[in-house]
Amino acid sequence: MTNEELEAQVEALEAELEELRDNYADLVKERDELQAANTRFEEKVDTARAEIEETLRGLNR
Repeated sequence: MTNEELEAQVEALEAELEELRDNYADLVKERDELQAANTRFEEKVDTARAEIEETLRGLNR
């Protein structure tokens, strides 16, 4: 391979590496957003469960 070919190959690999880094960053961001949404959902479920339990206790009086 000529020096020019090697340089072109290195540039292509660097571009691919940058794309992979961007994809990884996007995936990490999406994971964090999903974790936050899951936390909010769990909080809503816990609140609903507590309200149901309170209502059932009130009915049993």
